[in-house]
Amino acid sequence: MQPSGKLVSAWATENDFDSSQLRSNDECRIGWPPRSGYFSDVPEIDRVHWFSVDEALTKIVKGQIGIVQVLVQRIGEGEPKREPSAD
Repeated sequence: MQPSGKLVSAWATENDFDSSQLRSNDECRIGWPPRSGYFSDVPEIDRVHWFSVDEALTKIVKGQIGIVQVLVQRIGEGEPKREPSAD
């Protein structure tokens, strides 16, 4: 649970696949532009990238840092070296 109250589900895998080939099999409906009354169905996943732990911590929001920290503890990679971003 993030500080905002948003529930985030995360998964991790030990695998070697081409992240550019991953495609979303589900869509979500969003209003765009906001409050316009127009809606579009968009893929739930728009892109996928592999990151080191240190780099991931510079790209995620503060409320998601715990997810990466638990993953690091479970796989035994040691502690991240950089400070996470202030987002």
